[in-house]
Amino acid sequence: MCNCCTTMFLMLWIFFLATADKTGADIAGCDYFDTVNLNESLRYPNASYLYDGRLLIPAELTAEIDHKELQDGTRVPVERHMRGCACKLFTCLRLCCQLNRTLDNGRCKPSAKQSQILEVIHQNRSGYILQDDLPMPCDDVQPFYETLKPELHVRTQSRFDESNRRLFCVHPYKISEEDVDIIKIVSHNCTISIEDPQKMGKTIALQLSLVGLLCTICVYLFLEELQNLHGQCFICFMISLFIGFLMLLLDLWNLSRNYCLTAGYLGYFFVMAAFLWLSVISLGLWSTFCSSGVQARNRHSTKRFVVCNAFAWGVAAVLTGAIYLIDKLVNSSQENEEVWLPGVGHFTCWINVSSWSAMIYFYGPMAVLIAFNLVVFALTAHRIMVVQRELRSVHRQDKQRKFQSDTQTYSFFLRLFIITGVSWSLEIISYLVQNVEVLREIFLVADYFHWCQGIIIFVLFILKPRILRLCKERNRNRDTDFSKDEMTSLDGALT
Repeated sequence: MCNCCTTMFLMLWIFFLATADKTGADIAGCDYFDTVNLNESLRYPNASYLYDGRLLIPAELTAEIDHKELQDGTRVPVERHMRGCACKLFTCLRLCCQLNRTLDNGRCKPSAKQSQILEVIHQNRSGYILQDDLPMPCDDVQPFYETLKPELHVRTQSRFDESNRRLFCVHPYKISEEDVDIIKIVSHNCTISIEDPQKMGKTIALQLSLVGLLCTICVYLFLEELQNLHGQCFICFMISLFIGFLMLLLDLWNLSRNYCLTAGYLGYFFVMAAFLWLSVISLGLWSTFCSSGVQARNRHSTKRFVVCNAFAWGVAAVLTGAIYLIDKLVNSSQENEEVWLPGVGHFTCWINVSSWSAMIYFYGPMAVLIAFNLVVFALTAHRIMVVQRELRSVHRQDKQRKFQSDTQTYSFFLRLFIITGVSWSLEIISYLVQNVEVLREIFLVADYFHWCQGIIIFVLFILKPRILRLCKERNRNRDTDFSKDEMTSLDGALT
């Protein structure tokens, strides 16, 4: 009798253990946010379920659950229902609201455009399992980037840990395109606070650079003596670098979200333009020492400046247009295709510098231009030595003075090339070692040097005795001219 009772007890205990994880418990190895409700799904005799008419979920990935889980992990009791771990078998897209509701200012509400919403959802469901019964990620869910496609939404979530992935969802959203309101699937998210220890230091460095570049531009525009062909090209270089750094600063503080794509492509355009203007300057210096005839050069300086503008802005526009078309035309739904995407606006309002694609579209062209400038400056230095030897046998003072002036101009822009070339070369190396923690920390100093380019340019090229003297003289002349005009006006009034 005792043995019989013991056997029955053991059998009941084994039955309880066998069914415990199927009654009110979780599915082993499956997060709640990877499950779907199976109450409306077809159940087979072997306890598997056919979800959405296309996904077979085996019995071991199902369970009867008596709770729902909120975004913060809190469990709320609900009526028992079957759930299946669909997202382990298929790619899931989490809807912010139920299928028949719209998302309005972070709230799920009944929609008057229910048929349009369902049509948009069904058009985008191919290749995905839709989850529409999970809780809202947070109270202030906002559109992420309107350009983000569903497949990129999935990949964006995979870049974060489990707790942060819960902050994402997608839903039909009304946006305006060419003055027409249309409904599109748009990614939404809660604000993710990721502390960047270098954010404040980078901000200060970029702000100082912007101030330095702006002051340098103003001085060059103020002094007519500096506005020769090389000076005009230098102004264009600084304007390009200024706007590029400004777009980078806006992206750092998420201030360009409302015009994310525009800011990203503008930043890329002006950074590339800055390097092209540096190439224009190096070619101009090489041409100066290789040609003769000062008057001819002066006479055609305006025409040459127009050609320089066409080259620098034109090539930068071609490069920007190329990455725009690649972003639009390359099929980003394939995992192996993402590496080829420039990724402007996909993850930040800048080109995606965390992927190897940055070497193709950003750092690669940059490295080519740096190498080109290095070769041209070396050829120019060799030409200077040749001309110097030739002038030793010539006693004309005008040619020697012109050569000395051109040599000073060369040394001036050589310093500029060293600053920018070394800075961006270190930036490229920093990109290459970004996944090596020790080297990344070492190259942090190089990053600050890179971000401080503007203030370095201002100190080396404006805070010089000659430039300061020219500023004083120009100021003195303006005061004199103002006094003369005032006296003339007074005489006219008296007469």
